[in-house]
Amino acid sequence: MKLKLTIVSLLLFTNNILGQELYINTEPASLIPKGTKVIRLHHHSIFLNEDNEPGSQKNAKIFIPQISYGISKHIMVSAALQ
Repeated sequence: MKLKLTIVSLLLFTNNILGQELYINTEPASLIPKGTKVIRLHHHSIFLNEDNEPGSQKNAKIFIPQISYGISKHIMVSAALQ
């Protein structure tokens, strides 16, 4: 009886715990302080042939500029030009 009561109470307790959602392709706004401007330049290489060799003549290089600004501790504005 004690085991059942312990299991039920643990299940009720864990039901109230809130988890944090993790987004691996985004960053939280708290990483950029208020009033900070950040400029990044992302570089990608795309191979346009079937061999996928880095030294090939058929490849493309893409540069993507990104601008971020910290409005407050919890709000960040970010824009990328593609």
